[in-house]
Amino acid sequence: MSNKDKKIFAVTEAGKPVTIRSRIYDERLNATTNGSLIITRLTREDQGIYTANILRRSAGQCVQFYNLVLHGLPIEDLCGETRHVSHELGGEVVLPVQQSEVQDITWMMDRNKNIFAVTEPGKPVIIRSLIYDGRLKATADGSLVISKLTREDQGIYKGSVLRWRSGQCVLFYNLTVYASFRNSSITPPLRNISKMSSNGAITTPSRKQATAWIIVILCVFATAVLMLIFIVSIVVSRVQEGTTSQHELLYCDLDLKRLQKGTRARNTEEETTITYSFLRFSKTTKNGEWKKHLQSSFTSDSVK
Repeated sequence: MSNKDKKIFAVTEAGKPVTIRSRIYDERLNATTNGSLIITRLTREDQGIYTANILRRSAGQCVQFYNLVLHGLPIEDLCGETRHVSHELGGEVVLPVQQSEVQDITWMMDRNKNIFAVTEPGKPVIIRSLIYDGRLKATADGSLVISKLTREDQGIYKGSVLRWRSGQCVLFYNLTVYASFRNSSITPPLRNISKMSSNGAITTPSRKQATAWIIVILCVFATAVLMLIFIVSIVVSRVQEGTTSQHELLYCDLDLKRLQKGTRARNTEEETTITYSFLRFSKTTKNGEWKKHLQSSFTSDSVK
């Protein structure tokens, strides 16, 4: 049987011809020797879910499902514009159909392309995926209701609507799942929109999130002020050190063996005399040899 009308359209038996019970399949069905079904001259209406109730001689009855997908079909007609729906985590959202003469709606998520549910006006939903177990319902017109929303439910949904007279068309839904204000530890997700305008619900940050941002900004500002104070203190200390040790840097770095100014002394080629304001001994020797040597060396006012 096909899930579109829930009616048996054929019966096969191993080694026997197929028995056709629907006129739309006349001269289009055959059976293999083991009872498998062959459908020929496929049309758009043949696409969908098929159920085979298999009666075995010793092991009893079992059921097998088939998802028939046709390739090379023309671009599907749209039933209308893309609908943007949103709700908070744990809530319930409706994917509305709002079409006339609906036979059934096949639902799939654009992320994995797998059919997870089938709805029909006035009938319970048929769930094809375990992750939606106990979370799906159908309204009187075949619209899909998803409850206990999770992060994984967010995305693009496709509803293939089969109508009695006007054929098949497709509806697209952009579902956004956002965090509840009562649970501020969960941040709102990014809107998952591909080639579509965004007009979904807008969420605002909670008070705790705003307070956290203020604390971060104050910490950054305090760190910058401390760094500035540290740099200024280093610059000031360097300036003070330079002013107090000017004579040492310019005049006291002497080559005492040669009795002349060292490499770091100021250039004094044009000066005839050099006056030393003070001396600092960086090394000491036994028996006061440096002191005697300096006293004997600097008896005159000029040094060549």
